[in-house]
Order: sequence, then structure tokens, then C-alpha cells
Amino acid sequence: PSLHARPPVCTLPPPPHQDQLLTEAAAPACPAGSEALELAATLRLAADFHAFCRGLHDLCVDTFVSAVATSNTALEVRLRLLLTDRRALDKGNATSSVLAQDFGRLGLAWKTLNSADPGRKQLCDALDEFLIVRNSHAHGDSPTASATVAAKQVPSFSFYINRAHTKLDRLAGQIDDEVSKHLATI
Repeated sequence: PSLHARPPVCTLPPPPHQDQLLTEAAAPACPAGSEALELAATLRLAADFHAFCRGLHDLCVDTFVSAVATSNTALEVRLRLLLTDRRALDKGNATSSVLAQDFGRLGLAWKTLNSADPGRKQLCDALDEFLIVRNSHAHGDSPTASATVAAKQVPSFSFYINRAHTKLDRLAGQIDDEVSKHLATI
């Protein structure tokens, strides 16, 4: 199956063109009282990425089960249950370790993929850092979120969100590509 006909990970407006990301003017400081906007943008981006990963995992499970349990309904049901029971994506954030665990059930060697591609490792690290910011905001610890963003030495929170959006979309594309290659071998 073609997994490449996917919508963008996030339905937020696309980040500015790469050249614009280098200037503070492209990501002006958020106005006073914009903490609610920061929270909304952070939660939306995390939710969209999570939904993409869970949907891709569901599609993988369906493809795997169809390939392995042809015309055996009982086996299809059992396999689907085994591959989705206690799925970490159903209980927590879509961190790199959660993705490794859940896609690993389908035989995708996540750690091997990351070690073969340092760029992917950096994207996974960016994902995990972004989810720290998300969790801090979501659980009322805005100072931790602000400190994490400030440590990145970016001009504004908007700039940080735009950069995270770009990185998560790139990571989603890479995950999609690797899963497609893996499923083609089944």
C-alpha cells in the first residue's frame, strides 16, 4: 500500500520559508498575554503528530494482518489484538521510545534506523524535547516550557513552534518512508 499520500502532520499554517526562519522578524515575540496561544499551538502540533503516528500504526497493523492471515478471520482478529493491545500510542505521548516500541512490534528496528541516519536521531531528539515543552505547558508548568525554549536560544516561542513544526513534519515523512519500505518486504 502507498503510505505516501498522507496529509501534512499538522494542520496549523505551514512555517515560514526556510530563509525567513533565520530572522527574528519572521517570528516576532509573542504579545503579552499570549501564553494561551502558545499552549494551543503546542498542544495542537503534538496532537496532530500523535494522530498521524497512531493512524500510520493502524494502517501498518491492517496491512500486516492482511498479508499474514489471508482468509482466516479468527487469525486476523487475534493478530490485530496482539499488535495493538497495550499499544503505548494509546496511553501516552508519541515519544521516540514509544514509536520504537509500537512499530517494533511490526518488526521495524527503530534504533537501527536512527543509528544509520544521524539526521533522524536529531529529529527524534527534537521530538522528545518538544514533548517536554508540550507536557510542561499542558500540566501548568509554563516556566519549565519557557526555560526549555530559552535554552535553545531562539528569538521567540513562535520561532520555536515553527521550527518544531518543520522538524516533526520531516520526521513524519521519514517514518512514513521507512514503514512503506518495511511493509513492502512482508
